[in-house]
Amino acid sequence: MSDRTLVLHVGFPKCGSSSIQSTFSQSPIFRTSEGGIGCYGAILPSGKLVLGEEIYRSVAKSNSGYVASASAELGRAEHLDHSQWWSKIEELKVDSLLLSREAWSGNPQDLASFVLPFWKGRVKIIAFVRPPLEFINSGWWQWGAWSGDGFEKWVEHAANVCDWLTSLKKIQKLFPGTEILVHPLGGNIIDQCLTALGCDPGSVQASRANASLPASILRLFQRHSARLRPSPHRSGIDFVLARHLSLSGAPPWVIPVDIGNSILSRLKQNNEELLKLMSPEERAAVESDNRWWSIDAYLGKEVEPPSPQKPNADELDCLAADLAEALFVANRASG
Repeated sequence: MSDRTLVLHVGFPKCGSSSIQSTFSQSPIFRTSEGGIGCYGAILPSGKLVLGEEIYRSVAKSNSGYVASASAELGRAEHLDHSQWWSKIEELKVDSLLLSREAWSGNPQDLASFVLPFWKGRVKIIAFVRPPLEFINSGWWQWGAWSGDGFEKWVEHAANVCDWLTSLKKIQKLFPGTEILVHPLGGNIIDQCLTALGCDPGSVQASRANASLPASILRLFQRHSARLRPSPHRSGIDFVLARHLSLSGAPPWVIPVDIGNSILSRLKQNNEELLKLMSPEERAAVESDNRWWSIDAYLGKEVEPPSPQKPNADELDCLAADLAEALFVANRASG
């Protein structure tokens, strides 16, 4: 067995994955603490593994400004050649490799079938989690509002998704003996990934990506969803607006107290068991964080309807001015 280390970042969704992928897409090569080479890679839908500086060419073709590995698409890949992947690892003398795809948390079989068979060395799996209601509210504006499902139906689905423990148990069953590192969102996720890779924390500058859009834009999307946000995964416009506008503000909070209380009660036992997968310091932090355990943490939030709302003239006026200014700046930059 090789002494190389593979770190698989498996999610969870809406738990900082885009920031990890953005940061390492901009800094795909770094040094390990022992002077070796650490590398960020991505498996493309075609089955090709791109590493290091090859990442830049993939990023240039992406609306999001970063690149992540494929998942279920690999079952249809034409160029899935594990021997070629390993040859590339040896050619670049890579000591530690990071691959990232948040969908792997829900589909660990994709890892077992398409990714792990090529690796000859140590494997670590890293996952980030967050308070369930915050995931659900953020997920509504990322996917649910554009899904065509009713709010309560989608929330029920999302409550199952954020049963982090059940997903992690499936991963443990598929990969017995593999080290699984679970971190609550809120620390420095880039340093945590670097530590897992055996690299110096702080050696790569973090980049934030896919931050939630403010209410004015999300409500605009709702009123014109067919043009601006036609489906859950047609989110390119989100990245373009975030790149050109100085956006501030949080998405509307849409989870009623009764629904939120029911979800927290249902997940309480599993979340208590989830604590066992965290470090003592992070376990203590989650235990004392009311957002994981009690609806009281959210009673100060104003609950808004999840359905489309009438436009607010003042908000639209500010948004129109921001868009006009951004268009002018972009035109001037293009020469």
